[in-house]
Amino acid sequence: MLFSQDVRKSATLPKVQSADYLLLFKQKTEIDYWVKSNAFPSPLQELSICCWFTLEADVVYPLTYTTMTDGVLNHVNFGIINERIMFRMSLPVYSKKRVIHGWTKQPGVWHSACVTWESADGVIALYTDGTLKKRETGFHNGSTILSGGTLVIGQVQGSFGGDFDVIQAFKGSLAGVAIYDRAITADEVTTYSKSCKLNNGTLFKWSDIGLGQGYGEAVDVIEPTTCP
Repeated sequence: MLFSQDVRKSATLPKVQSADYLLLFKQKTEIDYWVKSNAFPSPLQELSICCWFTLEADVVYPLTYTTMTDGVLNHVNFGIINERIMFRMSLPVYSKKRVIHGWTKQPGVWHSACVTWESADGVIALYTDGTLKKRETGFHNGSTILSGGTLVIGQVQGSFGGDFDVIQAFKGSLAGVAIYDRAITADEVTTYSKSCKLNNGTLFKWSDIGLGQGYGEAVDVIEPTTCP
């Protein structure tokens, strides 16, 4: 399914100035999500993604980013699978998944997660609730994340900007999503893990939600947020 055909913009879309809200995905569907085209205006050799969420299903994807080059789909996928954080990229060759154990699933309990990546040495670091859980090198070293792609919150993109899979759709609460064009420091991750209302991010900050298109009918915008 393509978002241009299937999603209706919500009348309760938060104001651009506000970051004190959460998105409640009440059920898994193929038509509930937020999307922004041309989300990364310049090619990237560093990237950080952070988000706050509650775990309400075994397989969920808070966000994905895709580009298309000569008919080849390039992915950046950030997901939570069976209580484990999963990060994977195809640039254009798929990498092995980087997975760390997260938490025992407790519906309604808030957690934060961050991943940082640097192309120079392929350094990847994964954090849960502000604590470094994995750091290694050789992950897509020398690669570039292309510009001009589509960012989707709440779904995995099986094709450029669409072809969603209900099994992998997000279910639960999501807040404080932040995306950076650099690898943020461990101290910055610690600061992020203490509050979902910081509204940071160079490529995307939570108050930017009003700049995209979004939602079907099973997503509620709740203000103020209930996360820390």
